[in-house]
Amino acid sequence: WSSDVCSSDLLNSGSFGHIWMAQHVRDQTLFVLKRIRIEKGIESIFAARREIFMGLLFRGVDGIAQYEECF
Repeated sequence: WSSDVCSSDLLNSGSFGHIWMAQHVRDQTLFVLKRIRIEKGIESIFAARREIFMGLLFRGVDGIAQYEECF
């Protein structure tokens, strides 16, 4: 993801990971980048899978941050 981002600022961090506000190189759009540290154990893996599921479930719904991808 680092080649697509021209700047990022850490917004918050917790027991499972970190959240950054980032800006895309191509069109300068702002987005939130979230990293869940799955090496923290099975609970963090379930949390990551739950976020992916919910992001896909609510993709395209107005008023909800849009899920783009996971890697």
